[in-house]
Amino acid sequence: MEQPLKQRLIGAIILISLAVIFVPMLIGEKPTDSEIISIEIPEAPKDLELDS
Repeated sequence: MEQPLKQRLIGAIILISLAVIFVPMLIGEKPTDSEIISIEIPEAPKDLELDS
């Protein structure tokens, strides 16, 4: 294969690869904000011994 043709093919492959990576980032939906969920944590049992 001729050198200029090889360079054009390699350049095209690189540009297509970059487009495949970055275009979805640009046109993708933004992630939604996570919801704050409140939970109640029970107190630890009084007879529980903790090794410190």
